[in-house]
Amino acid sequence: MPLSVKVGLATGLLSVGLTSGGLYLFYSRSAQLLTEQISNRLRDIGHLASLQIRPADRAAILRLKQQSLDNLTVSEAEVQAIAPGEFQLGLDPVVSETLMATPQFQRVVHMMREIEQASLPEINPPALAYPQLDGSTADLATYLMVTLPQSPERDVIMFVGSSRHEAIGDWPGNPVGTLYRVSLPLFADVFDGEAQTSGIYKDDFGTWITAAIPLKDPQGQVYAALGLDYDLSNEANQLRVLQLICLGILGVSLVLAVLLSVVLARWLGKPLAQLKEAATRVQARDFSTTVALHSQDELGLLGQAFNSMVGELRSYAHDLEAKVSERTQELQVANQEISILNDRLKAENLRMGSELEITRRLQKMILPKDEELQGIPDLEVAGFMESASEVGGDYYDVLHHKGQLTIGIGDVTGHGLESGVLMIMAQTAVRTLQAANIKDPHQYISAINQAIYGNIRRMNSDKNMSLAVLDYHDGILTLSGQHEEMLVIRNDGSLERIDTLDLGFPIGLEENIASLISQVHVQLQPGDVAVLYTDGITEAENDNREHYGLDRLCQVALDHRLCTAQEIRQRIVEDVHGYIGSQKVFDDITLVVIKQK
Repeated sequence: MPLSVKVGLATGLLSVGLTSGGLYLFYSRSAQLLTEQISNRLRDIGHLASLQIRPADRAAILRLKQQSLDNLTVSEAEVQAIAPGEFQLGLDPVVSETLMATPQFQRVVHMMREIEQASLPEINPPALAYPQLDGSTADLATYLMVTLPQSPERDVIMFVGSSRHEAIGDWPGNPVGTLYRVSLPLFADVFDGEAQTSGIYKDDFGTWITAAIPLKDPQGQVYAALGLDYDLSNEANQLRVLQLICLGILGVSLVLAVLLSVVLARWLGKPLAQLKEAATRVQARDFSTTVALHSQDELGLLGQAFNSMVGELRSYAHDLEAKVSERTQELQVANQEISILNDRLKAENLRMGSELEITRRLQKMILPKDEELQGIPDLEVAGFMESASEVGGDYYDVLHHKGQLTIGIGDVTGHGLESGVLMIMAQTAVRTLQAANIKDPHQYISAINQAIYGNIRRMNSDKNMSLAVLDYHDGILTLSGQHEEMLVIRNDGSLERIDTLDLGFPIGLEENIASLISQVHVQLQPGDVAVLYTDGITEAENDNREHYGLDRLCQVALDHRLCTAQEIRQRIVEDVHGYIGSQKVFDDITLVVIKQK
């Protein structure tokens, strides 16, 4: 939908809305003021009439009330069975006629008709305030009501007098003794001693406003209530005419709003259409486009701004083409340089990949073979190592030379080529020292540290490693060096955890660590199991980022202590992999299981 049409519709809807809102408020306020004025006048007339009731009139009312109550022919159940808004004669018809022929009834009727005649000029709306309303046909009915002992809740009342007790036309009459179940609360509330008025309501006989005034004796007790029904049929008709007039005004305003919307849409539509067409041409890169809007209003200013903007775009496009050509040449030169660098990177990647592959193959080649482990007397030994990357930093070795059995396990910090090279250095140093028949732990580990320390400094690296070395002879394990705890599971199911914190120092951090090296001896009995591992097992994480933990490792080893070393190794590895699940492996996993035969 074009903007001009939207603006026109919005203007029309706003005009109609304001007009209809104003007319609604005018009509509603007029009807409200009329209702309030008539209600207040009815209340005032009722008060004035109650004050003018003479003692003789009050005596006649009380006598008529008592006679009516004494002659009631309905029971309490029949009274309660009357439906809301319904009438029922509570006296025998003959008795009712007799009472209406008595002087006291005639006096009461005469009094109420005087109230009617005196009140009508006071109730009709003043002509100056409401010249459109004609009060010549206004109708007022008055009546007297009393309560019944059979209705303690005062939801049923009895009429003891009415200015219209005779039946006339459609009106059935309101003879003395007529019972009525109230449909408006004011008929019951008036007997509390306060005057009551209703709003406008309708029944089978017309449109009404009702006032109920309590009649009190000298002691202030309510003995009856005066009711005044004012017929609003004429006023309602006149208000309907006023409503139709308001609707007519609204219809005229709607037509005018539509015409105004059409004119406004055309007035705005032409320049907006020019701007739209020009914008479409500019979008198609026709920067020679201009618009001819010479008015002095906002649309004219918008046209000038559009022409200025297109001129700037035209200049910018011309300059941009030159810059693009210049940048294209620069990019071609840069692309050639990038291509040369890319070729160099490919060659470097191939070289590094070859180096890593060689290191990885070297690591696997120097690991102990199964046939070596099976040839060890007195012990079952099973090892396992799995790298988190292509080149790992974990180390383990089992060396059997001239009756001397040496088992080493360590963990180089980090991963990659440097860590893998340090692992190979450690393995070479351990094998060399064993071949040299060096058995003293202080000398053994100190020599390894000095060799690794020197190479780390030459490599300008910050790597270091933990290293534990075990010597076995005649059922005794001698443990030296700092690493993870060693687990010893006895054949009877008891568990020992050997802490290595005070047995050494990380390799490669200090040049001389001889004074920090110590050792511990562990006697193995047949069926006893020793477990060595790296932190890749205890710190393995599951999908919830929870560590595998040393306690779980101990329990798995205990549960399978009666199995062979190879079976224990297999059960631990399977449990670790099952715990990790789909989680990524972040560290190398290394395990050595030793069992005394």
